[in-house]
Amino acid sequence: MASQKQPGRPPSLPEYPDTGCGGLCTSSLNCPYPVCRLDDPTVVDRGAQEARYAEIRRLRGLGHLWREIAAMTGVSMRTVARALGQRR
Repeated sequence: MASQKQPGRPPSLPEYPDTGCGGLCTSSLNCPYPVCRLDDPTVVDRGAQEARYAEIRRLRGLGHLWREIAAMTGVSMRTVARALGQRR
């Protein structure tokens, strides 16, 4: 049986677990940080960075040029060089 909407009440939202962002923050509602580290542009997501670098190395292994890799992955030539551990 489908639940009926009650007039004047907003639809109920699905339950989402409040697991925080990791580290010291195990609950977003009780976070000890003044600014969420996921919203801070200076915080580097190491997992995403390593995945991006691995993709750059894979493309280079296939013979793509640095400028092609930069265009394909949406990063700068400097990032490609950094991922490959080389200087231009």
